[in-house]
Amino acid sequence: MNDSATGANLDSMQEHYQVSYDKISTVFLSNTAGYFLSSISSPFLLHHFGLPATLLVTAASMSVGCVTLSIAPPFPVFALMLLFLGFGSGVVRRAPFRSRTQTP
Repeated sequence: MNDSATGANLDSMQEHYQVSYDKISTVFLSNTAGYFLSSISSPFLLHHFGLPATLLVTAASMSVGCVTLSIAPPFPVFALMLLFLGFGSGVVRRAPFRSRTQTP
C-alpha cells in the first residue's frame, strides 16, 4: 500500500476491521516504523551484502507485505505487514543513492 493510499482508505479500513479511530491510526505508526527501520539497516545491508542482495531483500519484504494484505488478514497482522511495506519502500528509496556515493 502506498504511503498516500493509507489516509485515503482509512475509513474503509476502520469499517472492515471494526476498530476505533485511535486503533486504526496505528497503521501510520507501523508504516513509519518500517521506514525508520530501513533507514537504520539499509547502510548495513548495502555494505555487507551489496546492492543486488539488498534489493532482493527489499523486493521480498514488499512482496510478503502485498500478498498478505491482499487476503485481508486480522488487524494485528495488517499492521505488521504495513511495517514490511514501510521497510521495503524506505530501502528502495535509499539504496540506489547510497550505492552511488560509496567509493570502491
